[in-house]
Amino acid sequence: MIRHFSIRVGQALLALLVVLLLVFLSSRATGSPLDLLLGPQATQADYARLERELGLDQPIHVQFGRYAVGLASGDMGKSLRTREPVASMIASTAPASIVLGTASLAVAALLAVPLGVFAASHRGQLVDRATTALSVFWMSMAPFWFGIVLIAVFAVRLRWFPAGGNAGIRSIVLPGLTLALFATGGLTRLIRTSMLEALGSEYVRLARSTGASERRVLWRHALRNALLPAVNYLGILFALVITVNAVVEAVFDWPGLGRMVYNAILSRDFPVVQGLVLLAATIAIGVNLLVDVVMLGIDPRTRRG
Repeated sequence: MIRHFSIRVGQALLALLVVLLLVFLSSRATGSPLDLLLGPQATQADYARLERELGLDQPIHVQFGRYAVGLASGDMGKSLRTREPVASMIASTAPASIVLGTASLAVAALLAVPLGVFAASHRGQLVDRATTALSVFWMSMAPFWFGIVLIAVFAVRLRWFPAGGNAGIRSIVLPGLTLALFATGGLTRLIRTSMLEALGSEYVRLARSTGASERRVLWRHALRNALLPAVNYLGILFALVITVNAVVEAVFDWPGLGRMVYNAILSRDFPVVQGLVLLAATIAIGVNLLVDVVMLGIDPRTRRG
């Protein structure tokens, strides 16, 4: 098991390196930030001075090497726009995104698990077809459109909740519901598919042959194994929700990491974009690694890969 764990860790580190390199190169493909940082009255000397000061005059491989060395010592660089350390910006902004992401994914899990189980246990029936249609609608729904609808109805017309900002727990409801329903669609379909596979397995047939009730078979035997892919999926969703969910945070003016990456992309603030994408990739890969380790312990057959 130690050998397989070491292989998984090596694969995770390699994936992080590839993601970092791709983000580093693609962020610079959008153009130079100098035009945005300097005013229209700036001279060529001003451009040359700022380019040298920011290290953008160096070859791309030199820039990447310096960035990688800095990361190894915990330095994520400084924002080109505000000159603040990226790590400090993330630390001060992350709590708002973590609260919103945790709340929305908790609601998504509470909705998706029973919906997926009931759909699988009533395969082909009206409950299954209705759940599938609802899941597809939630998955295809544009979050920014749904967020605007919620604001128009519950904030402007009914005045039940604030339209934006972070002024307490009531401010979480509308953006949290927007994210929760979007996540519920994919999670419900994943749980349904995993449950159908589990219900056709040998251990479920064995449980039924021993006289176990259908309720016990569904919620204890089948669901326990069907949840592993769902946990993996939730980890990836959590990484995306708290880091690059720029659309919803922009619609609701939520002061989180998503809005920060949105502003960083507009201003071509490379270090901030790189830091946030690296954080998202680390969380997603870390959750995948954790799930792999759990599965290695639960099901020894997974060690063969």
